[in-house]
Amino acid sequence: MAFVKCEEIGHGRRRYQVSDNYNVAVDEAEVEIVRSWRLTGDEATDTGYGLVDDAQTAGALPRQWDELDPEVPDWRAATLATEETEFPEVHVASWTYKLIVDPLAEPAVWRYACGQQEVAIEEDVDEFAMLNSAGDPFDPPPTRPEPYLIMTAVKNMADVDANSIVNDYLHHVNSAAFRGLPIGQVYLADFSASQKYKYGVHYYETQWTFWARERTWQLRILDCGFRCWPGPPTLANVRYLIRGPDSAPVQSPALLDGTGRQLVPGGTPVFLTFTICDSVDFNALGIGGR
Repeated sequence: MAFVKCEEIGHGRRRYQVSDNYNVAVDEAEVEIVRSWRLTGDEATDTGYGLVDDAQTAGALPRQWDELDPEVPDWRAATLATEETEFPEVHVASWTYKLIVDPLAEPAVWRYACGQQEVAIEEDVDEFAMLNSAGDPFDPPPTRPEPYLIMTAVKNMADVDANSIVNDYLHHVNSAAFRGLPIGQVYLADFSASQKYKYGVHYYETQWTFWARERTWQLRILDCGFRCWPGPPTLANVRYLIRGPDSAPVQSPALLDGTGRQLVPGGTPVFLTFTICDSVDFNALGIGGR
């Protein structure tokens, strides 16, 4: 078997078709362009795939993912078909060019959903502490379902440093505004990545799950307990049990003033804030999207 020549067929073989599908990654309609070549061998036993391989080796026939035209780099050779003709040594090879977008150039796709969790109610909508008529917190505290926004992004990436993501981003909160949400309101809850191959490109399809709520993800809790400082808080070993009017230790947590002393009757309850989540700028992940 020997390859003789390869020549493009012009009139009657070319086809141009615009699909009703639209590619949002490049803001263009899907298209198909078919170009054909006549492959000639010197034996009747020549096969289409053999002639295609020889023609491509000789540089006479495009290969898969080759550009149609440098000025339209997203139109690339996608699928190849060969067919016999009435002459056994002649075959026709047809490349179908399609709008091929580099997977790494595709924007992130975002999905939104809602979740909820049961939380203790420490204060009402007017920011008054939830206390009984005697000024004590309820035990157990009342609860309510608290909604939060679930934002899931799917983004193709060339490479993934999974160890860095787990250590430096997972279960962190945003240190800068992220997707229009203020500092501290966005929490990276989950991450996954899968190896993929498409259009001649090896990449990772990554998925990111963020939780968002108006209340930050740091801990805010009512200052109360069973012991207090009798004076200036200097030594831990001088704390005393808080006792009631009958001199017996209180049976439920008593309110404290934020410095370890017992809150004076009628005083404004104090809430303590604890940083339990590290902060990081999620914008550095390069997820983007619309």
